[in-house]
Amino acid sequence: MSGGDQIAPDGVVIGIGVALAFVAIGCLGNYAATSSALQKIRDAPFVHVSDLRSLLNGGGGERLVVVRGVIESKSAIKGSCKSFWPDILVSKQSGYRAVVIQSSQKFLFNERYPNSKEVVASALRDQESTLTQAVPFVLVDSREQPLSDYVVVDLNGSKHPLPLTTVYRKMLPMPTSPLTCQQALRVHEEALRVHEYPVCMVDEEKVLPLGKDVTAVGVCSSKDGVTRIKSCEDLPYFLGEKTQDQMITDLSCKSEILFMSGIIVGFVSIAVLGYVITRKWNKWKKQWLERRRQQRNRISRRRGFGRGSV
Repeated sequence: MSGGDQIAPDGVVIGIGVALAFVAIGCLGNYAATSSALQKIRDAPFVHVSDLRSLLNGGGGERLVVVRGVIESKSAIKGSCKSFWPDILVSKQSGYRAVVIQSSQKFLFNERYPNSKEVVASALRDQESTLTQAVPFVLVDSREQPLSDYVVVDLNGSKHPLPLTTVYRKMLPMPTSPLTCQQALRVHEEALRVHEYPVCMVDEEKVLPLGKDVTAVGVCSSKDGVTRIKSCEDLPYFLGEKTQDQMITDLSCKSEILFMSGIIVGFVSIAVLGYVITRKWNKWKKQWLERRRQQRNRISRRRGFGRGSV
């Protein structure tokens, strides 16, 4: 085997070992972040909405808390009948009253390849457009009780997913008029001649309805007599249906999986890189011994030639 043929497999193995090392580092990094989030949620006090004010007055400043409450409109707290309806969103498809409505339209396309060898893994791809509407809302202990105690939910800057409920979903076939087909038919690459055309449209609507029980995990503060809660970037949860115990259980399982994955992948990476290093060392040692043997042979031949001349 030539030197180039030997270097190529070693380079591939080194690349695999380095890639596995990066995966292990990523797993351990995610493990550290998950463990930190787990500890914060575990240490955060679980309180009712009615107890938030006394908790903040006693401790002062901002505090990370876990609150379980019912979603209610902000206008219901004000008690203004005139402002009640404008502060509530009504689903056009289902009639649900909600504080967040997310409408989406997804177009499914079919990609057809004349040559079966050119078929890719998926024959369907989608293009989706989403419109999200939201109004200010609060959490209360119960909608039946007097709404004197509440906490305003601040969604500004939050990138956490919301616990939306799908209330409408319908698949509509696309019309097959000649004009539509002509506009939809495109050729991406001349060599492949890939033709794609719309198959159907999926119309979907999700809402965050009034009266839904949710758990809020975030930083709570009080200003001018108004209690607010906002998301924490270091935590994977903000608003959700899971309880504090369920969050702790999920994060514990996730952290254990990440830790074990990082350790196993790390050992495999070390083994792969160690194999390459050992192979390189043995190869270098063999070459070094071969050069020493050749050098000794040359010295012996020179000495023998000198004695013959004398």
